Amino acid sequence: QDEMTNKPEAVIERLPVSCFCLQQENAFRRACLVLSNEDSTKYGGGCKGKLGPYFGHFILVCILMSTVCLAIYTPYTGEDSKMTGMLDLIDIILNTAFTIELFAKLVAQSWKPFIKQGWNKLDLFIVSTSDVDMILTYALAGSDVPLSSLRIFRVFRIFRALRPLRIIARARGVRLLVGTLLSAVKPVSVTLAIAVGILFVLGIFFVQFLGGRMKGCSDPNLFTKPECVGLDGDGNPLSWGAPDVQFDNIWNAWIAMFILSSQDDWPSHMWAAVDGTGPLTGAKQGANSILAPIFFILALMGTSAIVINMFVGVFVDCYYGAMADVDADKSDTTKPLSSNILRSIFEDPVEGPRAAIFGVVTETNFDILIAFFIVTNVLAMATESFQPSDGQLVFDAWANFFFTFIFGFECAFKMYALTPGRYFVSAWNKFDFFIVSVSFIGVVIDNAAGAIDIDPSILRILRIFRIFRILRAFRIFKSLKDLQNIVMALGASASQVLNLGMLLMLLFFIFGVLAVNIGGGMCVEGDDSPPADLLEKHPLMGVRCAITSESGRLERHGHFQGVGVALLTLWRIATSDAWGDIMNAVSLVPSQRALSFELQESYITATGLTVASLSPDTMLDGRIAGQGWKDDHLTSMAIAVKALQEFNATTVTDDNGELWLQLASIALPDCLAEDEANFLSNEGLLDCSNPGQGFSAGTKMCPGTCGFNLAGLFYSQMVAKIYFLLFVCISQFVLLQLVIAVLMDQLSNAGNADVAKQVTKAPGCEVLTEAVLTRVYRRFHFNARRKLLLQKRIAIQADRAAKKNP
Repeated sequence: QDEMTNKPEAVIERLPVSCFCLQQENAFRRACLVLSNEDSTKYGGGCKGKLGPYFGHFILVCILMSTVCLAIYTPYTGEDSKMTGMLDLIDIILNTAFTIELFAKLVAQSWKPFIKQGWNKLDLFIVSTSDVDMILTYALAGSDVPLSSLRIFRVFRIFRALRPLRIIARARGVRLLVGTLLSAVKPVSVTLAIAVGILFVLGIFFVQFLGGRMKGCSDPNLFTKPECVGLDGDGNPLSWGAPDVQFDNIWNAWIAMFILSSQDDWPSHMWAAVDGTGPLTGAKQGANSILAPIFFILALMGTSAIVINMFVGVFVDCYYGAMADVDADKSDTTKPLSSNILRSIFEDPVEGPRAAIFGVVTETNFDILIAFFIVTNVLAMATESFQPSDGQLVFDAWANFFFTFIFGFECAFKMYALTPGRYFVSAWNKFDFFIVSVSFIGVVIDNAAGAIDIDPSILRILRIFRIFRILRAFRIFKSLKDLQNIVMALGASASQVLNLGMLLMLLFFIFGVLAVNIGGGMCVEGDDSPPADLLEKHPLMGVRCAITSESGRLERHGHFQGVGVALLTLWRIATSDAWGDIMNAVSLVPSQRALSFELQESYITATGLTVASLSPDTMLDGRIAGQGWKDDHLTSMAIAVKALQEFNATTVTDDNGELWLQLASIALPDCLAEDEANFLSNEGLLDCSNPGQGFSAGTKMCPGTCGFNLAGLFYSQMVAKIYFLLFVCISQFVLLQLVIAVLMDQLSNAGNADVAKQVTKAPGCEVLTEAVLTRVYRRFHFNARRKLLLQKRIAIQADRAAKKNP
């Protein structure tokens, strides 16, 4: 025991043995402890103590660099391009750094303490999958391994999208936010189960009412199912089916209810149900014009207005409850008061012109007059337009002069009356001074441009100061207290909103990278033909998408061929802008490869021969048969190869070329699977190279054109459905709603701040409130300053008297 304090000595806890043999005193383990240390004051605070934090900063830079590399990657970068070589080299360096960091942590902490922490589990999973991907990629490079076997290992590459999650572990604010959100999941699970159950019950009801009734032919001119057979006028096979949002089974009905709950294009789905007639007949206008609208409106009210808002409200309430438990500062009664409420009191002028001006600028009528000029200035700026008339230009110039000098006089008078020290205490006065200064600079530049010969490029740069004139409109906040409360609420919630914003950006980025990896190969409108300048050298560039069905091509402004456009598409989804259509489009799976009547008829029309005359086993020296395709799938691939060979032999402008492409699309309906596209690309029947001399130019094996899938190993609509349901729930129903809730909570607190101050007790006091303590402090501070000034004046007068009468 310590004899001085009569307390037991602190026992230094020994770390457990690491790797079954490394004790705490082992030199290698001590090195790992130093490398994984995050406290710069440890080990005496020297170089040894700072090595760990510096290494942590280096790892953070590596994480950010990895994030940039993920953003650069696209599925169409040439495999032998400079970009691919650079990304591969950086990937090796980053994987090595992450592995060293993980190994150092594991050795320093030993296995059990290491694996108990959730963030360490995440790091272990991400680093392990990245290492497996890197090792297998270079171990199998150049080896004669079947493509189907390589796709198994490409699944590991998908997990690289999770690398940015490691940023959370190193950003304390975001880490606490994630922990708070996860702690709120368990209490809200009951409400989530109720919401899912209500959607399930409504789905059962709609299956009973609309199941099988929303059918139709791909040709709207055909009304019954028996008529919907054969080929249409363009030579495409006719098909009979339901729209994307339909109620034929409970799973599709539940998805439809979820789409309706987000209010995504619900009128279109309602009118589709209104026109539904039956399983064997197509749409007829107004067939269910009474019951269908009533059911849809009731379902929309029950799901969107009640169920979803109930879930969001409960989650927000649980979030604030968890935040109250995490935030220890709220229960700290010894925390000192904020310096913002202990402001200084300045002495007002009592005589002379300064006192007269002070009396004017502090009057309420003066503030009303300035508010009038602010509103008038906003109205004057609203008269500007594109290609203004001469009268507009003259009015704008004179209005700018007038309001600039009005606000300039206001600023000068206030600064003279209050003194600069007192004037710049207010943040609003600082804002006013900035606007007035910029406005005068803009006036000087505008007038100097006409009198002095200035280079036009420099003049355009200098005229950027005119843009700041729009900031005058924000001065209206100064005149209205309610608007000030809104601004103060935004400022007070900046830290929470920033953390939520960072988490939301991280979520968007991860889902964007994931979408590029599992669905970046999908075709986009316009990809079915090469650009005009590449048509001669690369005539096969658009073939991959030309033989993909039109419904399998995403719109130009909503696809996942790159991280940038994927983020824009995800923002559309988060704001409920037709996200159901995008989800159904990326749910495209390859249809069954069968020798249908339409396929056989098209083959006879194109070749004049029957399908039986084909010999798939001998085509391409048996390479088709060696891919493992069987029966009808093998024959369909043989027909597609035959059609593409004939197309390659013709000119692009020949009419027969379109006929062969149509035959290939019928043989491989809807979309190309990954193995089919890879095979046709290797045989030279498809061209997906990145032409030119750019950094990304090079040859590229064609990817499949189907929807979201796991490296071509697993095709199911469930992949896209799960992806979109998770993203919509987390982004739209949780994080975006939390941002709004935080802002509303801060706004409510700002409105009640004065009332709360009257009842909130000062730290360590049972009776004294913050409001009373603030007034006491400010009055004491004011009297103390006056006493010091008085003593200073008396001393000066005494010094002067002593000099006059030595």
